[in-house]
Amino acid sequence: MITKLLSALKTNRKCQIATGLTVLAICAACVYTYMQLNFVTIFEDGKEVASFTTFKEEQAELLEEAALTLGADDAITMTDLEQDINIEIFRAFPVSIQANGETVSVNVIADTTVRETLEKAAVEYDSDDKISAELEAAVTADMAITVVRCETKVLEETEAIPFESETKNTDSLYKGVTKVEQEGEAGEKKLVYSVSYEDGVEVARTLTDTVITKEAKNKVTLVGTKKRAVTSTASYGKKMSKEELAGAKCITVTATAYSSECDGGARTCLGKVPSYGTVAVDPKVIPLGTKMYIVSPDGGYVYGYCFAGDTGGAIKGNKVDLFMNSSSACRSFGRRTMLVYILD
Repeated sequence: MITKLLSALKTNRKCQIATGLTVLAICAACVYTYMQLNFVTIFEDGKEVASFTTFKEEQAELLEEAALTLGADDAITMTDLEQDINIEIFRAFPVSIQANGETVSVNVIADTTVRETLEKAAVEYDSDDKISAELEAAVTADMAITVVRCETKVLEETEAIPFESETKNTDSLYKGVTKVEQEGEAGEKKLVYSVSYEDGVEVARTLTDTVITKEAKNKVTLVGTKKRAVTSTASYGKKMSKEELAGAKCITVTATAYSSECDGGARTCLGKVPSYGTVAVDPKVIPLGTKMYIVSPDGGYVYGYCFAGDTGGAIKGNKVDLFMNSSSACRSFGRRTMLVYILD
């Protein structure tokens, strides 16, 4: 079109001035067509931070003109509608993640989910782990996410089963005598637990099964029920065997001898004439009628089989009087420490 106008100008010089102005106007229109003036608005996280007009169109040039820079983790979108250009900048912020005993920080933008944040930080997890926030929740500035490693293990432990004690009566042993027939032996059982851990620390334990691997054996003790034969008066002074005395209660006493010659032939508290084998006692210590066996601690003097058949005003506590057949026997015995075996 410009070429045609120039040709017409050559043929008609009167139109030179008008034609020149027309050409300039047409050229300006062409330049404006190729250099369009743009209206630019820039936002940061939804807030307007810059607004200007420019012939520039490239994103980098527009940011440079607005004196704005992008961080490595920032995001940007640009919308160009004819002459209106809108730029939205999304600034990244730090989110910390604690997992496996370590803390890492990762920069993300708004509306990023917890799941996406963990993926960006390369933190793995499974369905058993506990995460401090919902996976689809949006993160916020300076948010801290905690991942607790959870696992369950099956553990087995061995535990002893204590034995019990039982007794059996037997007439093969004298009354008061005991004998271990069977020693006790502990058993064994296996306990199966389901144990829960959080970050390697046990937080719960549940017993799921018990298996007895060895039965316990009770301790069995025999208890004698056999009665000792009553020793006749002919056995006074005779030693009794250890078997006969086994299990009998033993009392240490101070013994004094007496005879009918010494006390004038007095009768006992039971109204009987005392004889060898009659022993005066304190009924609070040894009940009247109790059958006994009396011997010195070294076994050198044996009074023998006897019974509690009398009392005395001076006999209190662990004191006894032993009846002797003669005053000379009393003087020979005097007062001694003796052992009294209770046979009842």
